[in-house]
Amino acid sequence: MKKLNSNIKKNIDKVHYYSFLLMIFMLPIYRQLIPLLIGINTVLCFVKFLYFPKTKWTRPWFVFLFVLPYLFIIPGIFFSENTFESNFDLGVKIPLLIFPILFSFSLLDLTNTKRFRETIYFFIFGCFIASLICLVHSVYMFVQTDYWYYVFYYVNLSILYHPSYFAMFLNFAIALLLFVIICKRKSVSLRERKWAILLIIYFLTFIIFLNSKAGIISTGITLLLYVLYIIFSRKRAVLGITILAGIISIISMLIILIPSSTSRFTEAFTAIKNLKHTDKSTIDGTSERLFIWKYAYELTLENPLIGLGNGDAKDKLIAVYKQQGLQNAYKQRLNAHNQFLQNGLASGFPGIAVLLAALILPLFVSRSKNSLLYFSFILLIFINFQVESMLETQAGVVFYAIFNAALFFNIYSTNTINTKPPTR
Repeated sequence: MKKLNSNIKKNIDKVHYYSFLLMIFMLPIYRQLIPLLIGINTVLCFVKFLYFPKTKWTRPWFVFLFVLPYLFIIPGIFFSENTFESNFDLGVKIPLLIFPILFSFSLLDLTNTKRFRETIYFFIFGCFIASLICLVHSVYMFVQTDYWYYVFYYVNLSILYHPSYFAMFLNFAIALLLFVIICKRKSVSLRERKWAILLIIYFLTFIIFLNSKAGIISTGITLLLYVLYIIFSRKRAVLGITILAGIISIISMLIILIPSSTSRFTEAFTAIKNLKHTDKSTIDGTSERLFIWKYAYELTLENPLIGLGNGDAKDKLIAVYKQQGLQNAYKQRLNAHNQFLQNGLASGFPGIAVLLAALILPLFVSRSKNSLLYFSFILLIFINFQVESMLETQAGVVFYAIFNAALFFNIYSTNTINTKPPTR
């Protein structure tokens, strides 16, 4: 009977692990399947919690910190007029509550080196398959239209997600690949390192075609972080400078071959310079976003302590769009396009403070624990929070909730993502 019970537990653990890998793999590919996979993983975790005796709670204070952004929006149910939007928002953000708890109890356990590496590879492979789907679609559209510039560019290329989100996925995939070939190079074969380098170049090229400003900036920061790690932590200045020169050469070549890759940056600088003279009825994306940030901040100042509630925040912001003549933002019902401002609208300045704490404290933890991968992940999230209300969408919530919890609790267990240079 004990043997049977042991076999059942092993099978439950395997099914749970494979369903988790499937969720990681499908995240960049098919978002509609993610809620179902989250449900399956949660149920299996509950079963393990009841029948697996070795579950224990790790770092409860940080669990509280990670779930606090979710807890802060719950009061919005009681004073929001738009109860449907409030309840919907709670449903979208529930991974913020679920995954820190599951990882803290080791119900989702990636402390095993083999499992952690498989999780990394499944996400990278998912990103690769997603990019191929986008390319196949663009090739099909090219055959239909015979005009390559539009079909391989920006939203026409990124058919699965908005370019900013897809670029964020690819940037994290690049960070994972750099982590494997630089920080864990002794545990991978030469053949794996070669494939990883080719994938990095491929993802880098794809990000240039996606032409997401935040995505391109994130790529530059991620690459620079690992180059600095090679130079200062590994003390291999020549290698680091050589890699930096190679990266600059590749990016320069891509910019020459794809002149449009810099056009959105040029337009952004022009928009900032001429913002006072901008016609709001015929506005470009950067100017529109600057006005949205301005109005969101003004609304936050009107309700600094408790905000407007997660149900009414968007409605009030959209009403301001209409009043100020921001026509496109009004028609598309755009959010604040900045997660900090979005939190300010919903929960006031305390909501902003909680979100900052949930990012800044882990940033210090990653530094103290020598985890360059977690450090680069938090920086990536911070950059994207500046230009997108990431936690208002399923893609952003699930991506942040899973990998933030997975990387953090890995640090406080076996720390398989430690990047401290070996002593000589």
